[in-house]
Amino acid sequence: MAVVALLIRATGVVLNYDNSGQRCFDLLRGGRWSFASGSSSKTQWQPYGSMLNHYDEELTSQCLENQTLYFIGDSTVRQVFWAAAAKLDGDNAWRASSGAGKHENLSYQSKNVSLSFLWDPYINTTEATAILDLRREDPQRAAVTISTGLWQARHGGDTFMQKYQDTLGKAVQHLPHQLNFTLSPGPDPNWLRKTPVIAVPPPFLNTDWLNPERASTLTASRLSRIIYHLGWIEAFSGLEVAWAARKMTNNTPSAILPGGLHVTRDIAAHQADILLNRICNKHTIGTKKSSAYTCMPKVSTTWSWTKVIGVMLVLCHLYERAKVDQPWFKGCTSILIISTALYCWVADRTLIFDKADKLVSEQLFVFVATVAMALGVIRLKRVPVPNVLPQNKADHTNESCHNGWSSGILSRAQTEEWKGWMQVVILLYHYFGMSKVLWVYQLVRVLVASYLFLTGYGHATYFQKTGDFTFRRVVRVLLRLNLLPCLLAVVMDNTYDFYYFPGLASFWFLITYATFWTPKGRRLALHEVLFHTGTIMAVLGLVLRSERFITMLFSGLQLISGPRINPREFAFRVVLDGIAVFFGMIFAAMQHHDMSTFITWRPRQTFRKLLPGITVAAAYVMLIVYVLIARRFSDKFAYNRYHSFLSILPISAYIMLRNVHQVVRRHFAPIFASIGTFSLELFILQYHIWLAADTKGLLRLGCIDTPRFAPAGRSVAGSWTFWAESAIVTIVFVWVSKHCASATDEFVKWFVNASDRDLLIRTGIALGLLWVFNVLAHIDAR
Repeated sequence: MAVVALLIRATGVVLNYDNSGQRCFDLLRGGRWSFASGSSSKTQWQPYGSMLNHYDEELTSQCLENQTLYFIGDSTVRQVFWAAAAKLDGDNAWRASSGAGKHENLSYQSKNVSLSFLWDPYINTTEATAILDLRREDPQRAAVTISTGLWQARHGGDTFMQKYQDTLGKAVQHLPHQLNFTLSPGPDPNWLRKTPVIAVPPPFLNTDWLNPERASTLTASRLSRIIYHLGWIEAFSGLEVAWAARKMTNNTPSAILPGGLHVTRDIAAHQADILLNRICNKHTIGTKKSSAYTCMPKVSTTWSWTKVIGVMLVLCHLYERAKVDQPWFKGCTSILIISTALYCWVADRTLIFDKADKLVSEQLFVFVATVAMALGVIRLKRVPVPNVLPQNKADHTNESCHNGWSSGILSRAQTEEWKGWMQVVILLYHYFGMSKVLWVYQLVRVLVASYLFLTGYGHATYFQKTGDFTFRRVVRVLLRLNLLPCLLAVVMDNTYDFYYFPGLASFWFLITYATFWTPKGRRLALHEVLFHTGTIMAVLGLVLRSERFITMLFSGLQLISGPRINPREFAFRVVLDGIAVFFGMIFAAMQHHDMSTFITWRPRQTFRKLLPGITVAAAYVMLIVYVLIARRFSDKFAYNRYHSFLSILPISAYIMLRNVHQVVRRHFAPIFASIGTFSLELFILQYHIWLAADTKGLLRLGCIDTPRFAPAGRSVAGSWTFWAESAIVTIVFVWVSKHCASATDEFVKWFVNASDRDLLIRTGIALGLLWVFNVLAHIDAR
């Protein structure tokens, strides 16, 4: 219990840590492009330390409903006005902008939102003064965005600076006087909740494209003096300056239109995103993921912290008893599982760690995946002889094959290797945000189907070899699959099916159990396996396609405060890969019942020599057929309707190629095989300690990849600091996942290593505790 006390004390620092003001300051102060300008169609502006919320029509209207957003000043802010209108009404706004006057007041209304632009480069009209006065009286009114400086530099002559100072001085007189947070020890606690007045500085102009009259007045020296004074005013007033809008145009010639003065629509859209993130995030982002996004005030973590302590006390009590009753039980087991959940919570629900948007890049995904595959197979090993199992091999719930580490088809070495390299690809798929790239999505769908094929194959092999249909076996498998996701669902306030694969694997384990169960553990004959499989497939098909039945079933779970599950999503995922699981069961049954006894024909020696070549050719034909069919689909929704059947082709092809010859069959990649032993933990923990905001972003350390160390002017993808932090986070993520898997194995062994009576009691207590947490979660959700 001393460890719990120490963790509570340490977490007190976490609870009180608040750098939300600094993150919002970083949003306005600067940032960088995700990729070098023009190198990717997915290039996005990324602030340091937090994620940018990308506003669309729905989010913009949700934030600004029944409000008026004011824009006052020159052409710089007029472009932001039209970009904000486009966020609200898409191409309709851009079409309206093409016919609008330049030096006149403008307005745009859509979806109960009003945008108003006042052409007032000197911010001295009666209407502009009235708007700023209202903002001073009521800081919670809609935000105001201003821009000035270009007209003073262009038409002010030698006194341009005096005119600019007068303009800015009169404007800030109408704002609440306060020392800005950039010079104070910390931001005002209420600063993030106030609606701001934001100044957009002039962009970096392309002087080569300016006409002679503009080039002679809009000089670099004049603009630098204007920028310096704007920074001085920011420090001693309530004005906030969106310096990031100016930095977007630095060393980016493509950001400026041919006239040399105005930015492109894309740049204006990014500038509008900066504005809307500062104004709207507190209205459009839920509290659960708020720690990842910029300009969000710190939220209370009292309830989350209470759940963490509750889970700690339960597991530590089990640990204290285990130390006495089971001397072999490793002392760090429960503590390590607790620490993993606590680390996930600290990383993804507090402000200790930085977060960043994903690098959405098909080229980077292909490159990194290729490098990872090459490194994984750089060293091959011969499959150990049977009965010489490595000492660190845990008793896994999904026994891929129970013939030891033999070199047969789908041996343990093969299946662990298969799971390992597939998990690497799936992790990179999430890291680089490839869900919208159709061919990558199809590839990953096949990999998930392969995992479930191994689930059906492994459990079917176990049941046929052992006839072990005991309650102890059921508890062992379900506890091993669900201990970590249930723990995280409680601590992270997520639904049970959020970590969808453990629930899916549990469901298919029970289906496999029902398929192969017989009284007294009798082994099924092959025709019985086929009959049972066909019957259960038909029943599942009818049940899962009945939306009414599914809704009633899950509504019943909600009434008794069962686990929170989305019924449609769960049914969709079961149907999506169901054929692969049954294929795995049948494949296991065919291997268990030596098929040579059913085949009387014996091939000649010549045919046997040609068999490897025929196998390779058949496998490639399967792959080609799959690729040709998959390419015909226009989107993933159309592909999903046929994926369950199509996935059998690449799965069969891989098995054939992987076992085409005994030399190939007898060797494996130990790196991938090692990863395969804790692929479940890698899949679950990636949500919070590798990715962030429940997989929406990336977890960052915030100590290397900062403006202080990052190369000036470099994009995210081109910065060594980004990749250095990524490497450190990845190493910690893999280390934690590996040790969490070992700890979970030890905990499951202790849990099931009891008499039948004690096992029933332990299971009842565990289910009771889970039910209590579900009740509290249902209450909290209401």
